[in-house]
Amino acid sequence: DFPVVRLFGTVGWIAAGFVLSAWLKYGEGTFRDALVLGAIFAVLCGVYSFTLPHTPPKAEASEKFAVGKVLKMMKDPSFALFSLVAFLLLVFGTFYYNFAGLYYGNMCLKLSDDKVPLVLLCGQVMEILTMLVLPFMLRKLGMRITITLGILAWAARFFIFSFMTPVELMIAAQILHGACFAFAIAAAMIYVERISAPDVRGSAQSFLAFATYGVGMFTGSILSGKVLGHYKADFSQFWEVPAIGCLVLAIVFGLFFRARDTERVPAA
Repeated sequence: DFPVVRLFGTVGWIAAGFVLSAWLKYGEGTFRDALVLGAIFAVLCGVYSFTLPHTPPKAEASEKFAVGKVLKMMKDPSFALFSLVAFLLLVFGTFYYNFAGLYYGNMCLKLSDDKVPLVLLCGQVMEILTMLVLPFMLRKLGMRITITLGILAWAARFFIFSFMTPVELMIAAQILHGACFAFAIAAAMIYVERISAPDVRGSAQSFLAFATYGVGMFTGSILSGKVLGHYKADFSQFWEVPAIGCLVLAIVFGLFFRARDTERVPAA
C-alpha cells in the first residue's frame, strides 16, 4: 500500500511545479513571489493538520526509549551498511536538489525561470509511474537489487548531466528521477518498515529521515557548495563528483548488503 499512498506526495509536488510556473509567468516573476506562494501553502497545510486523526503513541511498547532499540539494530553489519549508504546517497543527492534548478536555469543551460519547474517536474511524473512499479520490482528482484538499481540511476543521471549538451538530452535525463527516488529512497523506507519491530517502526523511520534528509542533506549542502566553488561553477566537473560517488555506493551496496526483509526475526 505504501507506494500508492506515497505517490500522492509526488502529485502534490507536480501541482506545485505547475502553480509556481504560472505564478512566476503571470506575476512579477521575482523570487519574492515564490516565497510568498510557499508561505500561503504552508499556512494552508498547517491549518489542515488540525483535522488529522489523533494518533498517540501506544502505551504497551516494550521499551520506553525506542531510539535506543533502533540504535541496537546497528549491531547488524548489513543494517549499519544500509544506514551509511543511505546517508551518503543523500549527501550526493543534495548536489541535484540544490543545483539542478540553477543548472537548467541562468547558471548553465539558460532555460527561462518559468520553464525550469516544468522541466524538473518531468522527473516527478516518472516518479509516479515508477512508484506504481516498485512493488513488482521488490517481489521479482528483491530489496538488494532494487536499491542497487536506484543508486545506479542516480549515478547515470549525474554522468549525463556532466555532458552538458545537447539540452534535449539533459531534459530527457529527468526520466531517471523515477528510479532514483522509488528504487532507492522509497524502497529504503519500505525496508526499514519491514525489518523493524512493530513498537519501534516510527522511531526507525525517524532515524532514517534524520540520517538522510537531516544530516545527509545538511552535509551535502555544505559539500556541494564547496565543490561548485572549487570548480569555479564548471558544472561538467561538478556533476562528475556525485556521479562517481554514487557509482561507488552502488558497487559497495550490491556486493556487501544482505537484505533481511524476508526473515521472520527483525534485525534488532
